[in-house]
Amino acid sequence: MLSRIKNLMVVLVLICVMVLCVFGIIYINQITNNQYTAISLDTAEEVVYSSYSYYFAAKMDLRVGVEVPGEIVSSQENLSEELSFTGAADDVKVSQGDTFTSGDLLFDNGSTSYYAKFSGVMDRVTVSDTKVNMTLINYDGLYVSASIPEEYVQYIDTGDDIVILYNDQEIEGTVSYVSGYMIEGTALVEISFSDEELSLRPYATVELYIVQEEATDVLAVPENALIQSGDEYYLRIKTNDDNELVSVTVGMTSSDGYVEIKDGISEDDVILIDNTTSSEDDTEYEE
Repeated sequence: MLSRIKNLMVVLVLICVMVLCVFGIIYINQITNNQYTAISLDTAEEVVYSSYSYYFAAKMDLRVGVEVPGEIVSSQENLSEELSFTGAADDVKVSQGDTFTSGDLLFDNGSTSYYAKFSGVMDRVTVSDTKVNMTLINYDGLYVSASIPEEYVQYIDTGDDIVILYNDQEIEGTVSYVSGYMIEGTALVEISFSDEELSLRPYATVELYIVQEEATDVLAVPENALIQSGDEYYLRIKTNDDNELVSVTVGMTSSDGYVEIKDGISEDDVILIDNTTSSEDDTEYEE
């Protein structure tokens, strides 16, 4: 009987040791993974958040806008030019599909030289016996034409700078014309631009980025860093080996997901972003 009791006590001791080891491992993992805790004001319950990422609060330019489709059109009466020369393929100085600028040498057979009168692209080159045919596309006089919905016309005016989006490129343009009347709820707008790379082709579809609101050199953080409780907003700030929740005053939210912080933090503060929760939470947090 006494032996059984001793054996039972040994088993209980071993179980206790195992439990302590498990909790010890969990604790070490929490420290290693930079886990932090938040305290609920309602229940004083400790809630553990994991998988934090860091963000250094920084000043930046923010903007809110909308993309509206447009088309590249030409003011030239003749968009293409057909040329014929006597010569060989080697006499053509610009390959088919390549762009050229005004003044570039396009053809030279030793007795006849031809220089480009405009900027554009060598659309087609054919050689038959001793005859060379070239088709040139004129890129001079290209501009963007777009029909802007009535609710966005208020954000643009003649002379305004505007961004043209095309194939992951941003090309600066200028509003050269805004129609004084509406057609089916839209106004005709024309955008001039300078495209030194000649990447915008005639009749290509582009997007115009119309800025509705912007702020320059303001302190901002990613939108998912905010913690919302009712009408109040908070950020979790790293402080040495600890962290604290601070109340902040927010401003505009940019189209690419950054929020202006008007008050509550300083530049270069380390913001903790909980990747496992949404930015809106009904829980009340202690500052």
